[in-house]
Amino acid sequence: AVVSTQSTGEAVKLLHDVFLQITEYECSRAQVDCVAWHAVNMIEALELAKTNCDEETMDEICVKAKNFLKENGKPVSSDEVIKKGLLSAAEGISSEDYKYLNSIRNAVIEFICYKQPSACQSIREFAELENTLEDLIKQKQISSS
Repeated sequence: AVVSTQSTGEAVKLLHDVFLQITEYECSRAQVDCVAWHAVNMIEALELAKTNCDEETMDEICVKAKNFLKENGKPVSSDEVIKKGLLSAAEGISSEDYKYLNSIRNAVIEFICYKQPSACQSIREFAELENTLEDLIKQKQISSS
């Protein structure tokens, strides 16, 4: 069971790493959505680790998230405020990008499910988390316009 959990973790890490590479790509081109991509990746990292920054104030991702928000003029008083601040910063990703990003994500998921059927359920659950995050960002974009 340990191998299965570890390899499932590796599958989720692969998918998360793909989006880290997209972030690097966008930021290397000095795109306006660079900050938003960093915010999305931090939200995902917090969710993957099931980290509560009120309880784990010195956790590496909490420290990074707080520093990121401070650099972008956002408050960092609690876990809820941190996550809301990151979500707000994530609004900078164009809703048009999602159809392409989802195609990439779905292709990676299909590859993982083909290569490692035991990880398929977990990776699909991670994709649902991403879908929920995407929907929240889109709702905030609509309410801001």
